[in-house]
Amino acid sequence: MIILLVALLRNGEFISLAKTWTKEELVQLKRREAFFCPACKREVVLKLGSRRIPHFAHKKDTACPYEYESESTRHLTGKLDLFSWLQRQNIRAKLEPYLPSIQQRPDILVAHNHLLYAMEYQCSTISEQLFQKRNDSYRIKGIRPIWILGAHHLRYRTIYHLALP
Repeated sequence: MIILLVALLRNGEFISLAKTWTKEELVQLKRREAFFCPACKREVVLKLGSRRIPHFAHKKDTACPYEYESESTRHLTGKLDLFSWLQRQNIRAKLEPYLPSIQQRPDILVAHNHLLYAMEYQCSTISEQLFQKRNDSYRIKGIRPIWILGAHHLRYRTIYHLALP
C-alpha cells in the first residue's frame, strides 16, 4: 500500500498532513472532502487509524502507476521530522511534490540559494538500478539529489565511528 502525506482536494488545492491537525479536525475533513492522488489523480482515502500516523492511501484494489514502494512508519515519521525542521529553518520546501516530467515524487523538494534539491529519506533497501534511475532523472531536470540513510541502517562501532551493515 502506498502512503501519502499530501493529496489534492476536489478544487485542485493541495492538502498536507504535515500541518498540525487535531484528530477531530481530520475527522471533520474526512466527512466533507474528497481527496485525490497528486500523481495519478485517482481518489484516495484519508486513514485515521491507531497503528500509523494519519495518511492518504489509494482505495482498495487500485494502485498508483507512478509509485515504486510502500513506506514504513519509520520513513513517514522521519520525512515529516525533516520537513518540519526545514520549515523551522525558513527553507522553502515541498512535501512529496509529484514531478510529472520525470514521474517522480521526492520525499521533499527544497529550493535554496537558487538551486533545487530532491531529498530522499531512505529507510528500505532499493536496487542500484532504481537508485541510479532516480538520480539520473533528478539531474536531467537540474535537481540535485540528496539521500539520507535511516539511522537503523548504521552500526555504531564507537561514538565517532559508524559502519554500514
